[in-house]
Amino acid sequence: MAGMTGNSVTAPSLLRSASGMLSGLRGDGTAWLLIGSLVAGLLAYVFSVAGGRVLGSAAFAPIANLWTLQYVIMAILLFAIEQYEVRAVAAARGDVRALHGAWPIMWAIVIAVALGATGLLFVFADRLLLGQADLALVGGAWVITAGAFGMVRGIYGGRAEYRLSGIATAADWIARICFALLVLVVAALASTRNLAWTLPAGAVPFLAWWWLRGRKARAPHTTAAPERSRPGSYLAGLSFANGTLQLLLGIGPLVVVALGESPSAVSAFFVTAALARAPFLIGIGFVPRVLTPLTRMAEAGDYAHVRGLAWLVVAGTVALAAIAGIAAFFLGPPIVSLLYGGAQFTVSDVTTAGAVAAVIVALGALGLNQVVLAEGRPLALVPAWTIGLIAAAAAVVFVPVDPLPRVALAMLVGQLVAAICLAVVVTSAHARGKPA
Repeated sequence: MAGMTGNSVTAPSLLRSASGMLSGLRGDGTAWLLIGSLVAGLLAYVFSVAGGRVLGSAAFAPIANLWTLQYVIMAILLFAIEQYEVRAVAAARGDVRALHGAWPIMWAIVIAVALGATGLLFVFADRLLLGQADLALVGGAWVITAGAFGMVRGIYGGRAEYRLSGIATAADWIARICFALLVLVVAALASTRNLAWTLPAGAVPFLAWWWLRGRKARAPHTTAAPERSRPGSYLAGLSFANGTLQLLLGIGPLVVVALGESPSAVSAFFVTAALARAPFLIGIGFVPRVLTPLTRMAEAGDYAHVRGLAWLVVAGTVALAAIAGIAAFFLGPPIVSLLYGGAQFTVSDVTTAGAVAAVIVALGALGLNQVVLAEGRPLALVPAWTIGLIAAAAAVVFVPVDPLPRVALAMLVGQLVAAICLAVVVTSAHARGKPA
C-alpha cells in the first residue's frame, strides 16, 4: 500500500471510487438481479430440504453427488463462458455479433464436457450413484441445459439487460422446484431417479421461451459488426481462476467421498455447504452488474482508484468471515438440524464455521477477480489461484482433524491464500503503472 501514495491514490479517492461503484449498482434492473438471486437461492434450499426429508440421507446421496459435480463443472467451465460473454458483449457496446466466432468453440467444449461427465458418472456409478448407472445421463443433460442457459444470461449481462438476467435466474429455479414438488408430492413418483431428472429440466421452459420469442426481440443493428471475439487464452485463464474459486467451495462432498466417509456423511456435508453458500449465490448474481461497468472503466483508462481498493477488500472480507464463522460455530448445527429434520444431516460446529467463513472470503476473491478480468488479464489470475489450490490440498492432507472439518478448513485456507495473492496481483499491476 505504500506505493499508492506516490500515485496519488488517497483514502478519500478510494472512498469516492467505492461510492461511485455502489451508486452504479443502484441503476435500472439491479433490483431484478437481487430478486432473481434470492428466489434461486431460496428455491435451491427448498429443493434440497424437501428432497432430503422425503428420500432420506442415503437415497438423497446420488442427487447430492450429481449436484456437486454440476457445481464443479459450472465453476470451471459454464460460469467462465457466461463471464466471457458478458465482457465480450460489454466491450462491443452490447453488440452480440462479437460472439459469433466464439459460439462454435464454446458449444464444442460444452458438449465434450457433457459426454465426459456422463462417462465419469457411469464408470463410478456404484460409488457416486448407488449403482443407478442410468443417472449418469442426468449429469450430461444438466451440463447441456445449464450451458445454454448461461450463454443466454451472458448476453443479457453484457447488454446491461439486468432485469431479464434476474428474471431468467428466477425462472430456472421456479420451473425446477415445480417439477420437483410434483415428483415428491405424488407418492408413486417419489424416487431418486425421478427427482434427479428435474435438475436438468429446470432451464428448459425458459430456454424454450427464449428460442421461440425472446431471441426475436433483438433490436436491428445500425452499425458495422464489431470484430468477432475469440475465446482462446482468455477463456482458459478465466476458466481456471473462477473455476478454482468455486471448486474450493463446491468440491467438498466429493472429497468427503474420496476420504471414505458414508453416504449419510456426504449428504450432511453437502447440505451444510449448500446452506453456507447462500451469500455467494446472491453475490454471484451481481457479477454482470459489476463486470460490465468495470470493463468500460478499464477501457476508458479510469482504473487506478479501483485497483487501490484491493487490500481494503481483503481486510473487510477477513473481518466479516471471522464474524460469520463465529456465528456459524454456535448457530449452524442447530439450524441445519431444524431445517433437515434431525441429526442425520448435522455436521460439527467446526465444519459449519469453516464452510461459512470460506464463503465470505470467496466473495472478496470474486470481487478481486472482476477487477483483473475487466482489464482483459485473466492469465494474471492463474498463479494466485494455483497457490490457493495447493494450500487447500495441503490442508486436506496435513490438518490433523476428522475428515469433515478438515475439508471445511481446507476450503477456508484455499480461499484466504488466493485472496491475498489476488490483492498482490491487482496492486502490483498498479505499482508498475500498467495502463488500463
